Amino acid sequence: MKKTTFLLITIFQAGFVYSQSALSLEECYTRAIEVHPVSGDNLLLESMTLLKLQNHNAFYYPQFELYAQATYQSDVTSVDVSIPGIDIPKPANDQYKIAMDISQVIYDGGLTKSRKQLEKQQLETAVKQTEVTLHQLKELVNSVFFSILLLQEQEKILNLMTEVLDERVVVAKSAVKNGVMMESDLLSLLAEQLKLKQQVTEINISKETGLIVLAELLEMKFDEGMELVVPAVDIDRNSDISRPEIGLYESQISQFGLSSDIIRSSRRPKVYAFSQVGYGRPGLNMLSDEFDPYYLVGARISWNPFDWKQSKREREMLLLKQGQVTNQMEAFTRNVNIEIERAQSDIRKFEKLITLDETIIEMRSRIVLSSTSKLDNGVINSADYISDLNAEKQARIDKEIHQMKWLKAQADYAVKKGQ
Repeated sequence: MKKTTFLLITIFQAGFVYSQSALSLEECYTRAIEVHPVSGDNLLLESMTLLKLQNHNAFYYPQFELYAQATYQSDVTSVDVSIPGIDIPKPANDQYKIAMDISQVIYDGGLTKSRKQLEKQQLETAVKQTEVTLHQLKELVNSVFFSILLLQEQEKILNLMTEVLDERVVVAKSAVKNGVMMESDLLSLLAEQLKLKQQVTEINISKETGLIVLAELLEMKFDEGMELVVPAVDIDRNSDISRPEIGLYESQISQFGLSSDIIRSSRRPKVYAFSQVGYGRPGLNMLSDEFDPYYLVGARISWNPFDWKQSKREREMLLLKQGQVTNQMEAFTRNVNIEIERAQSDIRKFEKLITLDETIIEMRSRIVLSSTSKLDNGVINSADYISDLNAEKQARIDKEIHQMKWLKAQADYAVKKGQ
């Protein structure tokens, strides 16, 4: 949806006071998204993902483990052979050891890489979920904004009708004074004048209530006399659907694919290098009764060639979940297309009604113009004039209702299509 040019606004951060007297639909969208609690989630999600990636990177660093132990054995290795001139020592029953084990991953079958890719994809999925939540705000904004806008435009029509009736009351008072018009006709005009004021008061209260709701939604304070700008909605009926929900479904499908890669990587052989440096009694010479330093180095390969098809079944379950999400995406797209068709139908319907409204208003205006002359000349009474005036008023209100519904249908169309 193209942005239209409206009056500029200034939002004071202290209390979020809206300092000017006009507010556009685009500004409401922007503000509602900015102040929504989930708007700050993306920064938190990115920070958490960064920490998780750093943890995965640490898997490639050497791992150190320092430990110490003291034991007493009921028996020890000994050589019960007597060789003249040779003293074969016997280890002590109490043994002590302090050592550090060092291990280093050489090859993990791509497991860590797959886990990092999954973390990034999970971040994208979470961001898409936030976008979906924020996009849904636009429908709520549309509902509140256009209900207020309709009341605002109805108020203008009633004020215009009040001005017309005020002029007739002035003329009628003069006519009654000069004996040209009956006092009952003047009283009818005065009663209708009060009725119009009553209607204006009712609309004013309803509009103020709506503005309070909008102010809460936007977390802003409006100046007195705040009015909403009638939007010039420009929709593109030939564009593709670009709803964030579709991006969320696609991200979830990719996430299942990466989870399958992790299962596949976990089945591959893993190669490690390791070493141990220690000091104890005995050292590596089990027949020694002395404290000795020692070390050892080596490499290790680990692989479980058989898991009784557990990983295969897990990958199959992930494929089924992918199919489930794909079905949900297709169902969502179908429902959105139905909603878009309904919105297009509403747009066409209200366009035709507005065209007819304009013709009706023109006719009603001519009738009221004729009735005004007849009333001033005593040809008709005030009841006939009020009836004609109310018919024109209702015709103008009907047009505004259809106009606002037409604009809302276009705004809803744009939101539903993701424009």
